[in-house]
Amino acid sequence: MFSLILQLPRRLKWWLLVLVAVVVVQVAIVAGIRVTWQRLIDAAVAGRGFGPVAAVFWLYAALHVANLAFIWIQPGPGALVDTGLVQWAKVRAMEKMARIDYLAWKQLGTGSLVQTVETGADGVRAVVAGFWVPLFGSIIPELVMSLTLLYGYDRPTGLLAMGGFVAALPISRAVKSVAPPGGYGTTR
Repeated sequence: MFSLILQLPRRLKWWLLVLVAVVVVQVAIVAGIRVTWQRLIDAAVAGRGFGPVAAVFWLYAALHVANLAFIWIQPGPGALVDTGLVQWAKVRAMEKMARIDYLAWKQLGTGSLVQTVETGADGVRAVVAGFWVPLFGSIIPELVMSLTLLYGYDRPTGLLAMGGFVAALPISRAVKSVAPPGGYGTTR
């Protein structure tokens, strides 16, 4: 599936990279908000008056403003990637259909063929924008930042969480390898 991303046109790859970067920065900002909130509570409990809390409060407010800005920015590249992926898949399918001879075209029926192209284009969009972008833009950075923050807060617990995650990978692959083709819970 990664080869699909490599086949995308340069402009679409660039917008995909921009979208992933925006999502990664937003994940980092949200992690910063969580840490700053904890520091704000710690400073308010330990401090006397608003003085010690002021710097942490302004950082907390600035991170919220930055998060709102990225919430506002994200739909732009997201829409360009979604539309670009669908159009790219349709053009590729049409190029392949152009190689079909007239009799084969007539036998296939143009309505069902166009519907197949539409469905395939939506599938490409769903795979790239619905799986790869969240995986590389949100899930992996969130996991790395969470484990890093946990390790920085309490090293033994952080190491235990990292070890548990590393141990879970081969276990999940083993479960996946013995699962029935339709998955569990199917009636066949």
